[in-house]
Amino acid sequence: MAGQIDILVVEDTPSDQRLLQEALLACNSRLRIHIVGSGTEAIEYLFKNRKPPPRLVLLDLHLPGKSGKQVLSEIKSAPSMAAIPVLMFSTSCAADDISSCYELGANAYLTKPSVLEDYYTAIKIIQDFWFKVAQLPTGTN
Repeated sequence: MAGQIDILVVEDTPSDQRLLQEALLACNSRLRIHIVGSGTEAIEYLFKNRKPPPRLVLLDLHLPGKSGKQVLSEIKSAPSMAAIPVLMFSTSCAADDISSCYELGANAYLTKPSVLEDYYTAIKIIQDFWFKVAQLPTGTN
């Protein structure tokens, strides 16, 4: 469908997958959300038969297969993917995790809210900034 915005959610917890999908669609019905449950699936999705790339990646830190940091590193190391905004969305608020993700090229690091209302607010802020305010390179949806 024309005008849709592809977004990749990399999250291994089914309840968080559902919550993210619900919150994202509540903010923007034009989103086409692709959900994968492991770091390995994320790399396969991004690098094999995926044209055009997603406009945004929401990436959990702790994943089966490849970790969120490994996925982030691979995305930011690939010239064809490096411009895609990658937002780390994790329960970890450890300073080492935050620092290392920024060193690997994360565009933002957000700690998952524990209160449902705050979760929706965080997703609304993400959607407003990345799809309404930020200027993204051409070639993305």
